[in-house]
Parts: sequence; structure tokens; C-alpha cells
Amino acid sequence: MISGILFVLYEEPGSKNNNSNIDNTNKVANLNQVIECVSDVDCKIGGCSGQLCLSKNKASNIYTTCEWRDEYACNQEDNCLCINNECKWERNKEYVECIQDL
Repeated sequence: MISGILFVLYEEPGSKNNNSNIDNTNKVANLNQVIECVSDVDCKIGGCSGQLCLSKNKASNIYTTCEWRDEYACNQEDNCLCINNECKWERNKEYVECIQDL
């Protein structure tokens, strides 16, 4: 797990990036943001019923009850991915269709 990385890019206050129309004034980095993944291989499906999408580091320390809910079967249609440095379910089209069919 990586925490507290800071990238600094200095621009004159109120200036616009020459390559876009985005105003970069007052952007602040969040030093407390925890980065649990940098690629999809850093994520793993966990939980007794395969209901969790979490980092490999967390997966070895998480224990759940072994219960079953019908929507857990739909997770087999979904992907556990690294999205914005967090392990999350993609909630793709196949997953949504599976949930709607329950």
C-alpha cells in the first residue's frame, strides 16, 4: 500500500494550461489518500462467497461469514479492478443484466 505521494507542478496563479482550457488554480493534493492499487493485478476477489473486491494486501486479513445471497452469483459476471487507485467492482453490462434478472 502506498500513501502520501505528492507530485508538485508549479504554475502561475490564475494561469491556464497551454494544452487545455482547464484552470489549474487552487488545485490541492490530498496527502492522506491511500493508494491500494496501481493495476488490476493488485486486486483480488475475497470473502467466503466471493462478494468482496479488495487489494491483495487486505484479502489475506479479511474474514467473512459464509452466507449466500443471490446477487453474489452476479459477481461472477463482473470484474474486480483497480479503479482510481481503489479495488472496486466494475459493474459491467453483464453484471447489471444479471441483477435485473433476479
